Amino acid sequence: MTYQPTEWKNRVTDSEGNILQEGTPIHADNMNKIEGELTRLSEESENISQHSNQLVSIGEELENHELRISSNKESVDGHELRITSTEDTLTAHNNKLLDLEGDIQGLNNEKGQPNGIATLNSSGIIHGSQLPTNLKEIKIAADITARDALDKFEGLRVMVIDASADSTVNSGWAEYVYDGTNFIKTSEAEGVDLVIDWSDVVNKPSKYPPQTHSHTESDIEDLDKYTKEEVENKLSGKSNTGHKHVEDDITDLDKYTKEQVDTKLRGKSNTGHTHTESDITDLDKYTKNEIDTLLSTHTHNFIPGEDTRDVDYTPLEYMEMSEVSTSLQVEFKRTSIIHVDDFVSGTYCFLETYTPWKDGSGGYPRQIVYGTNGILYRVGTSNAEWGNWRKISYFSGSYNHLTNVPANFPPSQHDHYPTDILQNSTHRFVTDAEKLKWNNKSEFSGKYSELTGKPTIPHNTSDLANDSNFISSNAGKIHVSYSESDIPSVSPNDIVFKVI
Repeated sequence: MTYQPTEWKNRVTDSEGNILQEGTPIHADNMNKIEGELTRLSEESENISQHSNQLVSIGEELENHELRISSNKESVDGHELRITSTEDTLTAHNNKLLDLEGDIQGLNNEKGQPNGIATLNSSGIIHGSQLPTNLKEIKIAADITARDALDKFEGLRVMVIDASADSTVNSGWAEYVYDGTNFIKTSEAEGVDLVIDWSDVVNKPSKYPPQTHSHTESDIEDLDKYTKEEVENKLSGKSNTGHKHVEDDITDLDKYTKEQVDTKLRGKSNTGHTHTESDITDLDKYTKNEIDTLLSTHTHNFIPGEDTRDVDYTPLEYMEMSEVSTSLQVEFKRTSIIHVDDFVSGTYCFLETYTPWKDGSGGYPRQIVYGTNGILYRVGTSNAEWGNWRKISYFSGSYNHLTNVPANFPPSQHDHYPTDILQNSTHRFVTDAEKLKWNNKSEFSGKYSELTGKPTIPHNTSDLANDSNFISSNAGKIHVSYSESDIPSVSPNDIVFKVI
């Protein structure tokens, strides 16, 4: 597996102590990663040692070939070529060992040195001697007042348990460093960044309630709506709801013109007009004196009345006809004349008129119609107008006696308890505690590229320190010889294998 280096960064803050760049954390994971690479390099060193043993075996094999040289010179020549190739291989391995030794030596030289590599103790923690002075000691104060009362010096670090008196801290603790003049906030409880691996999170839900968000139309595959162009096409040629027309806009207007109405009304009297007896040429009636005479001479079993079947009197006319303060008048009317033919069957009906006073100060007259299949009533609304006819119903008050009852009723505004609502696998209620638990879950996708604080893994062995005392060698070149004559000139620390 290719080694992935960690890009180490310093923690950078501005003059006010705000963090501009988070530094790469120095923790066991990063350091153990380096230790692991050193272990791998050590294993490669052991592999090289194994190759050396293989070379010894090759030497033994070459010795066997020498026994056959006398019988097969061509075979000897072939072996010599193979020996030459083996020497090249040994030289390559030797160069690699030299490179590894140099890398390991470089790591050893940088171990615990300025701009080098920090060393870890047996607990995987950096030695205190390699930490800055301002990281070794920190004061703890209960609040801001207690912090300000401390003996101050440049570089003093103070952890304030309750830093809420600081206007930049909402609640909880905060850490400060003294620059010789003022305290500068370096961190606070609300600014702690925790790096949690998704695999370490337990009880993860399989689904999450959606957060408040928005979509564009292109995000919705089955959006049931008209496009702007479709709406404009449907609205083209349409008028506003509150638009108006003039008569010329209506081709089939069924009405009289003003001139036609004036012509028809010409020579007509108002509905509530009155006449004197002299205006009626064929008035068939008794005079007052004639009636008095008739009443004084005989009696009747009933009171004779006028035939008013085709007259629809106004409320004022009834009040004027009343000779007493209150009166009751019974008439036999044609149903069409008093406009009740739409409510009761038959051509005629009885009409009772109750008159309170001779004027409207006690209210206007009331009328009751008795038809063959119902009773109606109406009340005068002015001297000239009656109200609408209303049917008098003898409803028992029982719902079962209602007619034309609708099959369904639109629900009125009301409330339901959660227990009234049927839940299923796709529609359930959640508690506030469940929502809080889900909202606090990490949104990490699981991709390595989205991890924060990733360590920088060294690419070169020169970037590593051999702080675990791995086996190292200062050997120079390695030579394989078959006789005293072919031993090349050697240097200190060179290794020579002589094949017997």
